[in-house]
Amino acid sequence: MKIIVLTVLVPSKIIDETSSRDQTVHEGESFRLLCNVTGVPRPVVTWYMYRMAEENSSQSREKIGGSGEVLVIHNVSRSFDGKYECIAYNNVGPAVSREIMLSVVFAPEIVLPTKRMGQYIGRDTMLEYQIAANPDAITYWKKVDTNTTFQSQEIFQISTFRVSVVLTIKDVLPEDFGEYTCYAENEFGQDQKSMFLYGHCIVEQEIQV
Repeated sequence: MKIIVLTVLVPSKIIDETSSRDQTVHEGESFRLLCNVTGVPRPVVTWYMYRMAEENSSQSREKIGGSGEVLVIHNVSRSFDGKYECIAYNNVGPAVSREIMLSVVFAPEIVLPTKRMGQYIGRDTMLEYQIAANPDAITYWKKVDTNTTFQSQEIFQISTFRVSVVLTIKDVLPEDFGEYTCYAENEFGQDQKSMFLYGHCIVEQEIQV
């Protein structure tokens, strides 16, 4: 009797029901992505992450982690936010892939380019701060001595999470000088910083004949 072992080759397949879907994770936590596959021989699973280039908004793909159906990253930072892809291949038929979006959320963080700003009476001035947050934060200003609230008038995107928030004060008057506090808040927390606007003195020089 002669025994013949027949191996049936089966192309790679990703099992949708038991593989990860889009996820949201808090900064500092760990996350686990699963790409459950079948096929004969057993497919090799490779993970990739897509990063956004700030200078031209294009995406680059880079390999992340080792080969395997599970990708685990500890103490995740906001730089891990984005699209992930698992690719399964076993040399039988074409490779198959699955994309998973990961959103890293965190409370607002305010950075002041300067804490003091001087200006002449009658001129326009701009108070500015930079904020990083995900999701986007609600932003506003308050003048400390009067508790008057000002809505941010312009917001400029700087990078993926960071924006510049500007408050413009036109025709500065003496009562405009003082301390201003900027606020930012989203569902995960808030931050605040203070800036002082002071007046420049115009010195008139006498011309002696």
